[in-house]
Amino acid sequence: MIKNIIFDFDGTIADTHKGIIKTFTETFDILGVDNIDNQSITSKIGLPLKQMFLELTGGNDEFAQRATNLYRDIFDDIATPVITLFEGVKECLTSLKNSGFCLSVASSRGEESLNKLVRHLELEEYFDIVCGEDSVQKGKPAPDLALCVMDKLGIKCDETLVVGDTCFDIEMGKGAGCLTCGVTFGNQSRKELEACGSNFIIDKFEDLTKIVVNN
Repeated sequence: MIKNIIFDFDGTIADTHKGIIKTFTETFDILGVDNIDNQSITSKIGLPLKQMFLELTGGNDEFAQRATNLYRDIFDDIATPVITLFEGVKECLTSLKNSGFCLSVASSRGEESLNKLVRHLELEEYFDIVCGEDSVQKGKPAPDLALCVMDKLGIKCDETLVVGDTCFDIEMGKGAGCLTCGVTFGNQSRKELEACGSNFIIDKFEDLTKIVVNN
């Protein structure tokens, strides 16, 4: 029986796509990088930030770290004003919380940025734990973030559902032994989420309620 729901943040709870693309584009412009299109950036969303830069720019560690630092410096001014919740998020979280489910976040976003956005979107009251990439040695798609959350809550993997919009989330959940649910309104398609083995797939956030009640 599901007692615990671990949510990804970007592309699952919050529509951050426009803000992420704008911040990446500005970062690359400042650093003199061109020929990296928006689709390439989108395909890496869900990985830890430095890993995104490594994969997008050819694996130079020093450059990736410099780009990561710059991105974080400019993100709040560029991205935060255009970040919103997906439709139905607060209503569904309220219903789940009132029904006694443990709710948490496991994100590839750094904890400082993650907590700022949780506060900005007025979501603090819903989550028992908020974990960013800094919490673990290995980020997504490794299972470490999900395992960290379950360990802190004292809840087993067979009582946990991982919800996310990318295969990195699904692979994390599967690696931790959890049930998984993909959402189609984020950064990857239904076909991609099916291919990576999601147990469930939803098209609207509120459809999550049916899954946890029946499982």
